[in-house]
Amino acid sequence: MAKFGVSIAVTEESTEQRAEYDNLPSGVYRLEISAAEVKRKNEGTPQEASGFKCTFDVIDPEDYRSRKVFGYYNLSHPSAQAQEIGQKQFSQLRRALGFGDVDAEMEEQDVIDEMRLVPFIATVGMGKDSKEKNADGTPVYPANNEIKRYWYPDLNDAPPIGVTAAAAANDNSKAARVVAKPATVAAN
Repeated sequence: MAKFGVSIAVTEESTEQRAEYDNLPSGVYRLEISAAEVKRKNEGTPQEASGFKCTFDVIDPEDYRSRKVFGYYNLSHPSAQAQEIGQKQFSQLRRALGFGDVDAEMEEQDVIDEMRLVPFIATVGMGKDSKEKNADGTPVYPANNEIKRYWYPDLNDAPPIGVTAAAAANDNSKAARVVAKPATVAAN
């Protein structure tokens, strides 16, 4: 039998768990893609689909730095409507990052690498609960944060970075009392 190869001490400190985070309050955030991949499903069937799955990290406001927002963009899908919506949203993300078209012949990893760690500005809000319900009437998938709007650097019209007044009024935590800062993105 193979040996485990490493010793690990199970102590109070090493088993302390991260605090759970609630969703971000609605607001304008500076984000960057920290992780991304192209996911494929049902390859070689009529239900074949692909999507761009990514994790956005908050850069600013400082009180929310490193918090996560997750995204998924349908790139190809058996439903023409789902594909159209996904491709439009992916195009909006690309423009917010300061990039243009993606050619089908481009290397997948090159596209991902190009988009990673580039700051951009977006309005984040709450999505919707899933329509599917558990036996107790709660949603199978509760609402999570999602990007509601992308701000394009070529238009230079982004509102100040910060939590919206309505969200801050309902949240008395330190993080909700963010002072809005002008939104600027460094040129790529």
